[in-house]
Amino acid sequence: MKITDDYFIFNHKEEINEKDAQKLDIRKYCKCQNEKWTIDFIGFIYRKNGRSIISFPDHFYAEETDIVILKQLFLKINLNVPGVFENNQKTNNFPISAYLEVYTYYHQFGLHTYSERQYFSGYSNKINWSKTLQKSPVYFSNNQVVTFPFICEKQVNYESFIAQCMIYVINDGFKRLGQDFKFGTFINHQINVDIFESNPRYIVKNLKVLLSTTFKDIERKLIINLISYFNWQSYLDSSKTVFLIRNFNHIWEKIMDTFLLNSYNELAKIGNSKNPDIFPISPVRFDKQVKHKIENGVQTEVIYDFLSKNSDNIYVFDAKYYHRISDFNYKQIAYHFLVQALSKQRIGKSDDKSPKVVNALLSPSEKSEITAKVHIDMTKNEKFSQDIFSDFYIVEFQIPVRLAVQNYINS
Repeated sequence: MKITDDYFIFNHKEEINEKDAQKLDIRKYCKCQNEKWTIDFIGFIYRKNGRSIISFPDHFYAEETDIVILKQLFLKINLNVPGVFENNQKTNNFPISAYLEVYTYYHQFGLHTYSERQYFSGYSNKINWSKTLQKSPVYFSNNQVVTFPFICEKQVNYESFIAQCMIYVINDGFKRLGQDFKFGTFINHQINVDIFESNPRYIVKNLKVLLSTTFKDIERKLIINLISYFNWQSYLDSSKTVFLIRNFNHIWEKIMDTFLLNSYNELAKIGNSKNPDIFPISPVRFDKQVKHKIENGVQTEVIYDFLSKNSDNIYVFDAKYYHRISDFNYKQIAYHFLVQALSKQRIGKSDDKSPKVVNALLSPSEKSEITAKVHIDMTKNEKFSQDIFSDFYIVEFQIPVRLAVQNYINS
């Protein structure tokens, strides 16, 4: 833990004393296993009183100046990974999707209004001939029929209850998070804030009534997002605002997807320094989230993160958001044989020779450069030359987290 004037800075999976977790009121966002407490989130907890709390990804040993990188990462994730910040009572996450939808409506159309048609006697504005003939006296002049006075009409727009809700949501979200993350705005408009903060459930109830009588899709969408925001407020701990991710494994896969696209050749060169020519140095296309169904009494489905194949080899890249890779379970061994079986079907080999399967793990590292570590290499062991494991090979690429994150942000 690092302490600055404004923040407590942690790393995901960092050990923390239970008393400190209690004092900071983050036990809900920690994990306890075998009486050992660790930080179990990545992101931001803004507190009204005292320093805010920030947790970086594992191995991203940051300074206060790096906070902007984490903010940029979260905004990128929000764009590319739908639903990752979905609010629920487990996280109490700030409802960023709902907020941005409300702000987008305001940016495009302004505040929501309702209009009334008003009628008056006069000569300006649009004359309503139907009402003029119905209500105005009729005169005869010079053999002509004249009605006087004219009945005119005009549309008058009024600020709606929905507009009041919009102002509150946009301003509240901007103060809580938007000002720091550079999104949203502050609307300089007087409203009774106490009404919205004292009873958000009442606001939700009224918005649902309006929703039931609203038929335009764009207005229904606006109301639904306002309801989402006030629902979040109804069980909000007013002392803090939370914007975090509990499970970073899926995000690491997304980051590695971009990293392979931009930096595969660099990985291949480093991998070949351990075992010459095992990785092709050429454009390589990876299939993502490849599903392999296994029928063996009970249907099982195996999903490979990234898979590429050519006429001789199959490359299985597996994103591993682990603190440290010290041993392997059956999964890597199973992959070896399952991919071989899968390749015989799809490559269509006419002989019995199985293709070589190269297993590569993509793990986070605090180092400044990519490194490679060979965990298992039976390709050069004569004892296994005729064995089913004769081409069993697992290499771990240790990817600098800072490099990978910045690559993802800039892509």
